Amino acid sequence: MTFNKGWGTGFTAQLNQDMTVCVNLAQGGRSSKSYRDEGYWSKVLEEKPDWLIIQFGHNDRPGKGPKLESDPQTTFPDNLERFIDEARDINAKPVLVTPLTKRYFSTEDDKIHSDLSLYAEATKRIGIKKQVPVIDLHTKSIQLFEMLGRRTSFLFGPQKEQKVGKEKLTHPDLTHLNELGGQIIGTIVVEELVHVVPEMEKLFLEIKMPVVE
Repeated sequence: MTFNKGWGTGFTAQLNQDMTVCVNLAQGGRSSKSYRDEGYWSKVLEEKPDWLIIQFGHNDRPGKGPKLESDPQTTFPDNLERFIDEARDINAKPVLVTPLTKRYFSTEDDKIHSDLSLYAEATKRIGIKKQVPVIDLHTKSIQLFEMLGRRTSFLFGPQKEQKVGKEKLTHPDLTHLNELGGQIIGTIVVEELVHVVPEMEKLFLEIKMPVVE
């Protein structure tokens, strides 16, 4: 996640700044493979955090190319396990987050049919195997967007510009988040985090969910 396209700002807005410091070292466009290969993971370990929130999946999918792709049955869970082990080696406590769904609705039943389900399930399996708390943002976000509906869910992302002939047309980005989307999804992550790790509740202010109008 990045501060302008992910849920980082919504998450940090809920923190009690007198109690803790949040360092966001996420990088957009990276996978569980490339994040390590490009040296970002080593920077995380250098910070020696008390808690470490780990989320991958979007850029691990097939079609992203060999520098990014990982298999949800093999290499993806292997990568997560390695992150967990190395986090624990520096006495950091890892928390896994399943990938946020894209906001693509089926025309047949007006439901979201996610292409990230296998990565979400792999994340949950590794959480059980390694006894790591898991925030199931994938399921939570599908429930949210289906409750709000197609048109309202479009408000969560920025507008993308596309040139068609001589005209420039705009359409909603159904993957990334704008400020509103980041605030709401970040708040959901906080709500789920204090649920799966109750001892972290003291690090947050009174949780306030932004209003979708």
